[in-house]
Amino acid sequence: MKVFGLDVRRVTVAFFLTFGILAGGRIAAYHVQVERPLEAFLSQRADVLEYRLVKTTPALEVHVRLANIPDIQSTYTHLCTGLARASGKAPWRLVVWDARTDELTGVYQRMRLAIEEGISRGTFREMANAIDEEAVGAHLDRWGVYVDSRYVYVQLHKGERYLYEVIPRQGRPPAAGDALTDPPARSGAR
Repeated sequence: MKVFGLDVRRVTVAFFLTFGILAGGRIAAYHVQVERPLEAFLSQRADVLEYRLVKTTPALEVHVRLANIPDIQSTYTHLCTGLARASGKAPWRLVVWDARTDELTGVYQRMRLAIEEGISRGTFREMANAIDEEAVGAHLDRWGVYVDSRYVYVQLHKGERYLYEVIPRQGRPPAAGDALTDPPARSGAR
């Protein structure tokens, strides 16, 4: 069949072939320019036990299961810096899985009021003291609370289990390229 002197079947076949080649090239380029460098970076990190790249809109989610680390703030900072370098201009979000228990989650929930108050009022010393009191009362092995200009970092450890949380200070949802911890609805243990 011809329309305007063109064979519709040939035009259709040419269109789908061209589309397939362009889409395949884009997928291959993304894999080579973004996914491979991210995988190379994550696989060399001793503090990352497991990782998974999940394509979402608008950013690639980088899921990592962290080991029992001494300093969550330092680890997050290094991970974010390395992910930014490895991904180039591609947007990404870091989602961290930990080894939390219901007990650690309960302790964190009891600390949350002091954390929110510390963020809203800027009373970080009082927040740290309240966290220390709660951690001692819960008989945790170790814990830490760290603050920088963007986040409050909390880590709780009891036995071989641990919980990591990163809370934005500005009360805004994290943007692409920001570090995140797993939302409470999806348990951190995996």
